[in-house]
Amino acid sequence: MNSVSGHWIFLLVAAPALADSLPLEGPAYHPAELTIEWKASTEQLPKSFWVYKVIPQNFSAGVISNAMAIGNFQPRNLAKPADKNLIQFRDAGPHPSHYLKIALGAGWMEYYDGQAKMPIGEPIEGVPDEHKVEVLARDYLHQFGIDRSQVLAKRGYAGDERKGTLSAAGADTDVEVVAREISLIRQIDGIPFYGKGNLGGFWIQFGNHGKVSGFDLVWPNLLPHELRTTASVDQIVASVKNGKASLRTGRAVEHDKKLTITAITPYYLGAHWSAPQEFVHPIASLSVIADLGNRTEAFELVCPIVSPTTSSPTPR
Repeated sequence: MNSVSGHWIFLLVAAPALADSLPLEGPAYHPAELTIEWKASTEQLPKSFWVYKVIPQNFSAGVISNAMAIGNFQPRNLAKPADKNLIQFRDAGPHPSHYLKIALGAGWMEYYDGQAKMPIGEPIEGVPDEHKVEVLARDYLHQFGIDRSQVLAKRGYAGDERKGTLSAAGADTDVEVVAREISLIRQIDGIPFYGKGNLGGFWIQFGNHGKVSGFDLVWPNLLPHELRTTASVDQIVASVKNGKASLRTGRAVEHDKKLTITAITPYYLGAHWSAPQEFVHPIASLSVIADLGNRTEAFELVCPIVSPTTSSPTPR
């Protein structure tokens, strides 16, 4: 990732509210009437956040070679995709079950090997344990040229894929781990990307004998574009009341009359590789509790975290 260097002074200038048009996924949260009580600490929030511009990310020849080595691909496996900005390696046949896609300039890779887990006629063996999976994942990221400082120290999603036999009593027996997967989350300025790695980071799965059965790398190149002032509590509350927050899980909202915001966590909002971005914006994840009269319900809202004010850096 490119970085900003030199000495700067900051001038406050009026700017369009970029946050108003954030591509937040999920239904808008907009009850007819709403009272909001703020009980979240804001001491951990920075005073400002950079909005980043996405610029071309060109993987080096060494990185491409390392990616090819995962699937034992040779130059003869190079396909001719319709998209000239895509390098693709795959096995022969009309429906390949083994392929590698590398986007030129967009900063993503996708790999799949349908024979890496539960190979036909072979026993399940050698699936790495949870610790080994994380070690291997971080090593592959290093091979892909990713700066370790851009990787969150805490792993993201981790899980097992299992199979078993259904007994006569309806219980699973002879359960075996078929594959293990993990995601590592990207971070900028110490702020992680939102999600499980699919919006900014690395997901990888391992099958028999530690063989990679699939991975997704989403790591576009980013350039600091605009320094935005962190929104005040009143501004964040207003954005929720004005329908600029989104729900992360489906739920009815018509009975929500009062919310208590108990925590706020900053993130950067990335995107899946199939939906390239022009800018990467900071967002807020709000932990909230809805008072429904006879009970309470906890859930998450995502909303803008920066104000329309821009701290515009000017070289001294």
